[in-house]
Amino acid sequence: MAQALQPAQRRLTVGRLQVPESRDSMPLSLALAAFLSLAAQDGPIITGRTAPTESPEALRRREAMAYAYPIPPGVPADDFGFLGYCDGLISGHIQLGETLGDSADAELMRLGRLERQDFEGARAAGAARATAAQTAGAQAAYARAMTRWQSYLNDPDADSRQAAFDLFFGLPGRCEHAARRVRANITTAPATLEDVGLTPEEVLPPSLLEQQSGDGAAAAATGGVDASGEE
Repeated sequence: MAQALQPAQRRLTVGRLQVPESRDSMPLSLALAAFLSLAAQDGPIITGRTAPTESPEALRRREAMAYAYPIPPGVPADDFGFLGYCDGLISGHIQLGETLGDSADAELMRLGRLERQDFEGARAAGAARATAAQTAGAQAAYARAMTRWQSYLNDPDADSRQAAFDLFFGLPGRCEHAARRVRANITTAPATLEDVGLTPEEVLPPSLLEQQSGDGAAAAATGGVDASGEE
């Protein structure tokens, strides 16, 4: 199997994002680990700005790679709705950092606020064109992401809040493209991996490929009907 490609990514820090340890090297709780897994499961992680010299072909390639990842359960698939989820992820992280005062990394906070501003601007631009159902879906997605932060925001222990803030993996790669597409009112489907000459094996991690293979086999075995009897 070909080695998985890593797309050009935007980062809150220079170079590849390294997951920092907490200040006291405290173990990551199962709840926090599950939250981080949900936050990062749906694509390459990005935060910050794309280089202005990126070619249209490179942008299209990154977009195809980002959209190849599945979205989290219950999150809208349309760009406007998905952007609400992205806004909630970064807003919750910023709010958590604000509870830490000077202990929160100033550069992470600065760039996170720029990211939130970008998402909010795109959402405002898309709101005039969105249907009532899309608006409700986007707001529900925002609330869904914020709910995942709530237990950490309410935690009275500053060390636990610091660990959650430090260990946030970032945003799905799809967020960047959803914001750009909503802002520019792009309604055509994004490029697929096939369109840009890539295969899932070159892009997706083995664990996700195995999961998708298992899901496909299960669907075939039941004739496309899940355990609840729904197609």
